[in-house]
Amino acid sequence: MLQIAVARIVTDRGMEPPWTPGDDGLWHHRRVADRPHETTELAAFDPGDPVRRERVLDKAMALAGVASWVWRAEEDTIEWSPNMYALTGVDPSVTPTIEGFHALVHEEDRERVVAIAERAMTTGFAEPHEYRIRRADDGAERWVQTSGEVVRAEDGTIAGFVGAMLDLTDRRALEARAREGQRLESIGRLASGIAHDLNNLLTVILTSVAIVELDLEAPAPRRAAGHIREAAGRAATLTSQVLAFARQQVTVATVIDLDEAIGGAIDLLEPLTPEGVRIVYQPSHVGLRVLADRGQLDQVLMNLAVNALDAMPGGGRLTFATHPEPGTDRISVSVSDTGAGIPIAIQPHVLEPFYTTKSPGRGTGLGLAVCEGIVARHGGRLSFHSVEGQGTTFVFTLPEPEGAADPVRASTLRPRPRRTGELILLIEDDPLIRELVSNILVADGYRVAAVGSIEAARDRLRADASPIALVLSDWSLPDGSGPQVCEAVADRVAPSRILFVSGHPPAQLAEAVDQDPDLRFLPKPFDAAKLTEAVRDVLAREALRARG
Repeated sequence: MLQIAVARIVTDRGMEPPWTPGDDGLWHHRRVADRPHETTELAAFDPGDPVRRERVLDKAMALAGVASWVWRAEEDTIEWSPNMYALTGVDPSVTPTIEGFHALVHEEDRERVVAIAERAMTTGFAEPHEYRIRRADDGAERWVQTSGEVVRAEDGTIAGFVGAMLDLTDRRALEARAREGQRLESIGRLASGIAHDLNNLLTVILTSVAIVELDLEAPAPRRAAGHIREAAGRAATLTSQVLAFARQQVTVATVIDLDEAIGGAIDLLEPLTPEGVRIVYQPSHVGLRVLADRGQLDQVLMNLAVNALDAMPGGGRLTFATHPEPGTDRISVSVSDTGAGIPIAIQPHVLEPFYTTKSPGRGTGLGLAVCEGIVARHGGRLSFHSVEGQGTTFVFTLPEPEGAADPVRASTLRPRPRRTGELILLIEDDPLIRELVSNILVADGYRVAAVGSIEAARDRLRADASPIALVLSDWSLPDGSGPQVCEAVADRVAPSRILFVSGHPPAQLAEAVDQDPDLRFLPKPFDAAKLTEAVRDVLAREALRARG
């Protein structure tokens, strides 16, 4: 019994125990009301004062989340320790009863708890059991563990019951986070295992349908091709979300002009905007810049904006706003809607992965969790405020760049192709992708030397001394990966002229990107437009570098 154990411990140390034995064979708690109201601060603790020692012991039990109680059969009364009142939220002036306590037990657990208590009266022992209670004062749900033991009189009859209660809420929360971490790790392994092959297939679909569309004139086949492209794009987005959620995406931060980024997002949103919705941009200053991965910033803006549009089917206003956070080196970006708002009961779950209120087929529940993960990887935070009937505002922060670095603007990096026949060395082990990418590059005015391995690339370079404008290579190849590709072409091609592609960016690639800012990376899946744009960007950067 907890009281006996506590009493023995403190008595052995010359202390007065908080529980005293009664004539009925039970132990009775010395109520706080019967003791002087003295401070328990450590500075005031006097080892020779038993009352203060008792209060310190009560405090220690409270910190440990332990409460205790005694039921006396003859009087059919219960005595609670002060910690019991604190844990259950019952006012200390209330006289506890068994019925009153059972009323605090969660309705889904109550029948089981009552059955255990009744069984304990027969067996003489209540095994530790876990269940939920709702605190009397604020209704908060707590997980507790209770165990107890019957106390019998000399004639063997039941004199009462002594029990202890342990608050398990924090431990349960830690266990839930640990399980979530294991689940995320499993998702990461699964995503890593399938992403490369899936993205290869999606790359084939997207590039092929783009080529087919060029020769289609009849409306029906063009619509069918458009449906294929849209479905493949949605599959690519879902794969990207899973990788982002599993923290498998590579973050390559550059200086970005927020006006341009938000303007680009608004351009993409216009075709999706329901009738009656007005999009507004309210920058606090023109020309605010952030240090971020452009693709991932676009992903956050679009996810938040699409959610906002979904909340306003009957019309409203979608507002983007930016402003510097006072006293910090961070920029805040807000995305607000005037929709229905988020019910209070749902708000604690909004950022949880896989949680969605949308109908099946309309949402995966990953969008906001992905946004939170992306913002966190940039060293920022994502928060929201919502009032039912008055709309919702999501706010995220991103770091400002140090110094006066110029933002990377699309207009300076996307010149029209010169079509002068620059030679591109393509290293890709998938023959179908190799053929499609070669055709796209040739159609865009380049010459292509296509090989399927690093060794084949070495042989090609030894056999032909022609200048190589760009190396376009898969990161993961049968005979090596990115570093081996760089080593194989080092005598002929500078690292800044290598563009890597991959459907599964491993940790090694993320580390390489961090260590070498000149490393260029294009994620799979991509279509013809993204491929040619990425190639032009690398060549344009090199042209700017050459001009100094």
